[in-house]
Amino acid sequence: MIHIITPCSRPENLSTIKQTIPEDCTWLVVVDEKATGDFPTGITYLRPNVSGSWGHPLRNVGMEFILALKAKRGDYIYFLDDDNIIHPDWYKGVKNESYPFITWGQVFKNGQPRLHPTKEPRVGTVDTASFMVRCDAIGDVRFGTEYEADGLFAQQMAKWNVKTLDAYLCYYNYLR
Repeated sequence: MIHIITPCSRPENLSTIKQTIPEDCTWLVVVDEKATGDFPTGITYLRPNVSGSWGHPLRNVGMEFILALKAKRGDYIYFLDDDNIIHPDWYKGVKNESYPFITWGQVFKNGQPRLHPTKEPRVGTVDTASFMVRCDAIGDVRFGTEYEADGLFAQQMAKWNVKTLDAYLCYYNYLR
């Protein structure tokens, strides 16, 4: 099972995102305490009293929830920002993987490469949308509050076996 976590401060994008979530995945939206607007029905929400730091504290809340209540051995967590959608090739490309940490390349909305597939995930080579991690590999690793926390998280996760898919399976800021 792949559990998708979306930190949310832009509820106006959720209906569009929802249309791209694979049926075989769970989707958890963790709402920023300052977010306002209409929230579509049919989505699982967490509403902690947390805000800011580019959604990183919200990612941590979502991870804690999934790890504590839903994760089974072999499950994965994937982070999808609220200004993005699932790439149409993503699920087909990742659904049968079993490595602890999996990365792939990222493209802009027009299909041009932004981040190439990398065997060395770190700040500047990955984005939250360009990796997923098996739940049992996460341990105590969490996102920090700095802007580069996604790259730092990925770098810490890279201590495990990293599998790099030679494919571009995610977008960058598709809904902006």
